[in-house]
Amino acid sequence: MHKKTIDTILSILMGISALIMVISAACRILHYTDAIIYFHSGVALYIFLSAIESIRLHKEIKSLKKIIENTDNEKLD
Repeated sequence: MHKKTIDTILSILMGISALIMVISAACRILHYTDAIIYFHSGVALYIFLSAIESIRLHKEIKSLKKIIENTDNEKLD
């Protein structure tokens, strides 16, 4: 997949997990049953997606750092 497509999918899924948390928090205030389960599910999904995003960004930073180092070495020569 393309980087832009993955970014779009991850942002949509993170938005959905945030929406789940907000709706379940409102349901928890209204004392609906099982609202806490939905809240924890939204939090778990958000943490999972954040971990994936962190790993992707770490790889991106590494590749950009290599490019910068190569460019600096070429300028020195």
